[in-house]
Amino acid sequence: MILKSLRFEIGRLLADDMLRQIKHIRSEIEHMRRQIQRQRKEIQNLQRTGIHTQSAEELLERMLAKVDGLCAERDRQVGEHRRKYPGTDKVINGPTERRLR
Repeated sequence: MILKSLRFEIGRLLADDMLRQIKHIRSEIEHMRRQIQRQRKEIQNLQRTGIHTQSAEELLERMLAKVDGLCAERDRQVGEHRRKYPGTDKVINGPTERRLR
């Protein structure tokens, strides 16, 4: 009984840490998307005035690549966080009470 509750507590602590990491990645994605919108507006303004935008467009591409990487990392961590049946990759769906038995 004690071992089962200890295992549950350790699992909960690991899950809490994983959720914090996922939340941080999501906030970073939101922040980067706002920066991307600003960069796109700046590129449009530069194009209107006739200034070359090659370096700004390269920066935008790097920003988009970083967001893609963050999204992939978020998706990977979310997939790892889901509870699975022992010995399989099948995700356990349903209310939390049923998952933790």
